[in-house]
Parts: sequence; C-alpha cells; structure tokens
Amino acid sequence: MGRPKGSKNNATHCLRGHPRTPDNLYKSGACKLCYKVMAAERAPARRVNEKKRLDSSPEERKKRNEYHAQWKKENSEACRAAQNKRRTLATKAGGLFTAEEWFTLCFAVGFKCLCCGEKKPLEADHVIPVSKGGTSWLWNIQPLCKPCNVKKHGKTIDYRV
Repeated sequence: MGRPKGSKNNATHCLRGHPRTPDNLYKSGACKLCYKVMAAERAPARRVNEKKRLDSSPEERKKRNEYHAQWKKENSEACRAAQNKRRTLATKAGGLFTAEEWFTLCFAVGFKCLCCGEKKPLEADHVIPVSKGGTSWLWNIQPLCKPCNVKKHGKTIDYRV
C-alpha cells in the first residue's frame, strides 16, 4: 500500500503515514496501528487454513501423522536441536547450539557418556544447570547418557576435566 500524499519521511513516519515514536514501534519497525491492520488482513486466510486442517478426514490425518513420525525418526538430531532451542527460549537462559555442533562434540568424546564411559544414546547436559543461571552455549554442554543425566539432576558437575 503506498505512502499517503504529503506524508513525512521514512524516519519519522511508517509506510501508511502514521507518526513513529519509540512507544508505538515494534522491533520490526512497523507501528502498532499498522501491525493491527496487517494482522486483521491476514486473519481470514489464517482461519481458512486452520479450518482446512481441522476438517481433514481421518485418513488424511493418519497419513500426515505417519509422515511426521517418519520424518522425526530420520531427523532425530535436528528434532533434538529444535527441542533444545525451544526450551532455551522458554527459560530465557540464552545460547543455543546446532545439530552439527552437537555431533562434533559427541564425535570428540567418541560418542561415549562422559560420566560412565559407555556408548549409549547421548543427551545434552548443562554443566551449570539452567536453574542455577547456566546458559545453553556449547561451552556449558557436556554429552551424558540419560541415566547419568537424571542422576546428576541439578548439581554442578563437570565431567569434561
């Protein structure tokens, strides 16, 4: 939608000509009024898509669920990385690591648990727990198997030394 005739410059006004002030701007740069208008414009399409998804037949839902289950099985590391990222964002601890960085870390220790030394499926364990102010940056992560991770619980133990 263009800028209205006679509107001010881009630094002081948004695309629709509303004045920009620090208290009416979102991080994206859109003013709050424009954001509400854009959200209202997108709402009907969103409702149609949601209705389509809810109205799908049981066979379609079953097919979609099977596809997602298969994808999760084939991409377990990517799922785990996404789950860690969601958890980090929810706790506001800060930091994240990719599936490739996690694989490199596990490769460096020979895919063995740092606590018991056995080759088992590994989990990302926070050396300094998030509950005690730890972050999810890779320098605060150590690979442990599930039993050792559960046993460690909320303690600050560094098995990397």
